[in-house]
This record gives sequence, structure tokens and C-alpha cells, in this order.
Amino acid sequence: KSKTRKGIKEGKYLGWDDPRLGTIRALRRRGIRPEAIRELIIEVGLKRSDTTVSWDNLAAINRKIIEPIANRYFFVADPIPMYIEGAEEFTAEIPLHPDYPERGVRRLKFEPGKPVYVSKDDMGLFKPGNFVRLKDLFNVEVVEAGEDGVKAHFHSVEYEVAKENRWRMVHWVTEGKPCEVWVPEGEELLVREGLLESDADVKVDDVVQFERFGFVRIDEVKDGKVRAIFAHR
Repeated sequence: KSKTRKGIKEGKYLGWDDPRLGTIRALRRRGIRPEAIRELIIEVGLKRSDTTVSWDNLAAINRKIIEPIANRYFFVADPIPMYIEGAEEFTAEIPLHPDYPERGVRRLKFEPGKPVYVSKDDMGLFKPGNFVRLKDLFNVEVVEAGEDGVKAHFHSVEYEVAKENRWRMVHWVTEGKPCEVWVPEGEELLVREGLLESDADVKVDDVVQFERFGFVRIDEVKDGKVRAIFAHR
């Protein structure tokens, strides 16, 4: 505690709820539920001797609790435009949660002539001649790729085609709204800037899953921009 207090006083940490810390306030800010902490304490046992608490154990317990609750959204980190030729207007209807269809769907509309945005994290997949599936949208063939963006050509709509050919799947957004995710990495706090689905209905304290990225807690929604704190995968 004295080390943490010193770090806060010196400005190394943002406060007792800095996501890099292991305080109860910090865990809650990351989206760790109180019942997950309680279950871990019971599992470890209240021992007088020092006990090493595994973050992986806590994440696994928390995942079990939040997985049914967390709605799904697409977040694209470090977005780059993908221009697709040969595709007609198409609206992807994607469940808010695959196991609970009654919650409804999100609608993402592709319009010819307008790019979709994909993540620089997936640049390794965008080699000319490669095929990828834009999740819940359609399949494309990569024609050209560089720092300025990706050019692709429409191939087919059917998911089965991608599955049979083992084409990799990437997530995407249309215009999107600005979103940053704070990712604690040991002593570092990485900030991933990107785009979240334009119509994502998120509010402070919601715990949601950014597909293919991980579970996050919404920390702030202000002036059309969203800040989220990474919890775990």
C-alpha cells in the first residue's frame, strides 16, 4: 500500500482506481464484478500467510459472470479504410448477443463508394490475392494494401464459402464513432485509439465485449467519444 500511495503521490498512477493497480477500486473500474472477487477469495481461502492471487483465475471467474450479460460490438483499433469494388448496398444484421436473440440486433450498412474501416492489427491478412471475410457482411479478395488503406473486390456473401476455404475473419465498421481503450500492461497503460460502431448504445459502467478484442467496461461517454477500460479477453 505504501508503494502504491507513493506512486499516486508522485503522479506515476492516476489514483487508487488506476487500471494498472490491483486495488478493489481499480478492479471495479476494469469491469471485474464484486461477485468474481468474492468467489476468488473463497477459492483461495482466507489464509494468514501471503497468497499469490492469479490474474488468470480472476479473469476466468469474471468471464463466466459477464459473458451472458455483455452485449457485442465491433471496435476497430488503429483503423484504415478498405475500399471494396463490385459490392452492392448491404445491411448486416448482427445479434447484440449470439445466445440471446431476444435482445435484438445491431445494423451496420455497407454503401458502395464508401469505405469500411478495418484494423491495422489485421494488416498481415491483407496481402494481394488473399481472401478474407468481413464478419457478418461478405467475403472479399484483397487487390492492394498499404499504409493508406486496402483495396478489395467483392467475392461472395455466403459464410459457408469462407468456412470451406478457411478464410480468416476480420471485424469492421462504417464511419464509426471515436473510441479509445485503455489497456493495462504491467506498469504501462496503453491507449488504443479506434472506431466503435456508430450506433453502439453504450453508457458508463456497461461491461461489453468488443468482438475479437476483449471484454471492456465503458468508463466515459462524452461529446460523442467513448472511453473504455480493457478487462480481459
